[in-house]
Amino acid sequence: MIPERTHEALINGGIGHIGSANADLKTTHTETFGASLDNENNCVTCFVLSILAEPILENLKEKGRISFFFGLPSHEAYQFKGQFLETREITEEELANTEKVLSVTKDMFDSIGIPSEAVERMLGTPPDLGVTFRVEKIFIQTKCGIRLPGDPPGIEQGRYDFSRKHILDSVDQSLMRLKTEYLDMLLLHRPDPLVEPEEVAEAFENLNQNGKVRGFGVSNHTPAQMELLLKYLTVPIRSNQIEFHILHSGMLDGGIAGSPNPVDPSGLEGTIEYCRIHQIQIQAWSPISKGFLSGRSYQGKDGKLKERILKCKAKISEFSKKHQAPAEAIVVSWILHHPARILPVLGSKNPDRIRRCARSLEVKLRREEWFELYCLGRGSNLP
Repeated sequence: MIPERTHEALINGGIGHIGSANADLKTTHTETFGASLDNENNCVTCFVLSILAEPILENLKEKGRISFFFGLPSHEAYQFKGQFLETREITEEELANTEKVLSVTKDMFDSIGIPSEAVERMLGTPPDLGVTFRVEKIFIQTKCGIRLPGDPPGIEQGRYDFSRKHILDSVDQSLMRLKTEYLDMLLLHRPDPLVEPEEVAEAFENLNQNGKVRGFGVSNHTPAQMELLLKYLTVPIRSNQIEFHILHSGMLDGGIAGSPNPVDPSGLEGTIEYCRIHQIQIQAWSPISKGFLSGRSYQGKDGKLKERILKCKAKISEFSKKHQAPAEAIVVSWILHHPARILPVLGSKNPDRIRRCARSLEVKLRREEWFELYCLGRGSNLP
């Protein structure tokens, strides 16, 4: 049975993405606009535009495996995996609910300043085809540890909080919002300088023993910070989510003798090697460099950063033509090329951007191309 916690989020989740791969592992994907649930048969139907779904339907008929992903503004993310069953027409009731969901999504995009013309291009055409699959696996990951101003009311200072009470309360709140019995993965957000590792260990053990969280990870943690936690934890750290992209790769410089940047300004020097040694999955947040390497204009006052961005964009444009792939695909492929098998964490608000990033799986950068982008991103050649 599909857990009850996912029902409302699934039906009202807005824009998502489905993907598949053929026998040669070539991937195809398309965005989804709402979904319906047949809980009795453990099935989900995603709503798509048939004109955009033709490539993935060919893969599904050949291979049958499907992955469905969508995220919520609360940082909660859902992934469903399963077996493709059929395509069908969308009912009037389903279409009405989808249009309601899209209307809310349009309002959200408008509130954050996305031009109405762009929103209309993305969401103006309603879906006309349902893609049904039987769910076999759902993976839910969320974070805790940051308390924003106003939490609780009257406290205006934002802060980090890895206390036992806050971790337990945060999980209970997430479970309530998600209407679920457990989380697959819980990450501690930015490191708390006042952390008491014994409290974190107590909270994790409590959550694990009570079946509320199945796996634990961290975000933006150094090797020393992970070692401190692991000294007290009775469960492993499975993931570390760090900022890593062409313009932010200082954690690699520390391993290069004679590097002009011997110390990583982010403090994460040695993190990638540590995670590889201890089999901790690295997740890369902001993988497309906040969009600065794929169209977004840098308006800051850092002249050296602006110069690095312009040089990187010129080289990425050259590689885009050479590999016949969009800029986002080149940028993400640079991350995927690293042998640590880093997982890029993409935003889910822009389906066109997701589609362009997904094409990174088609790009195979040569070693010298990877180093060209690395050196341009760091702002200096290798010693």
